[in-house]
Amino acid sequence: MISWLKRLRRLQKSLSRKKYDKETHTGSKNWEKAKQKVAAEHRKIANQRKDFQHKLSRRIVDRCSVFCCEDLNIRGMVKNRRLAKEISSASWGQFLTMVKYKMERQGKHFIQVSRWFPSSQTCSRCGFQNTVVKDLVIRSWKCPKCGTYHNRDVNAKNNILAEGIRLLQKNGIIVTV
Repeated sequence: MISWLKRLRRLQKSLSRKKYDKETHTGSKNWEKAKQKVAAEHRKIANQRKDFQHKLSRRIVDRCSVFCCEDLNIRGMVKNRRLAKEISSASWGQFLTMVKYKMERQGKHFIQVSRWFPSSQTCSRCGFQNTVVKDLVIRSWKCPKCGTYHNRDVNAKNNILAEGIRLLQKNGIIVTV
């Protein structure tokens, strides 16, 4: 398990063992101290996440002139109890916001492909849309039309890139790959 997660769990466990009166909403001095430790740990984790995201977004902006990504329904994805913790701890929305404003400051292009674009269902070679692979459990599939074997994530990346290039060309920007 990740070290910060272990630390946070230990501190929260310690906090829950301290005296707290639910009627008056007051706790003992040790409860107050434990509460401050938990808050400090949350602050530390948030600062580490922001630092990593700033460094990664800066590296992306320095290396790329165009950034294409999918406009994901993050709020809806967090409702899935199996994925919620990982999605929330990654802060995708905050990261994309950082990349976007840094790209715009330098006059570079930030493209978001519509969330309704079937990036993982479309064959990146022939364009056939396979609706059978909608389920996230299916990680790889074979195109029934051209016979190409696809990894779901790599195929989605290729389709998002192609759609981003198409959107740039639609706006009159010349693209060379």
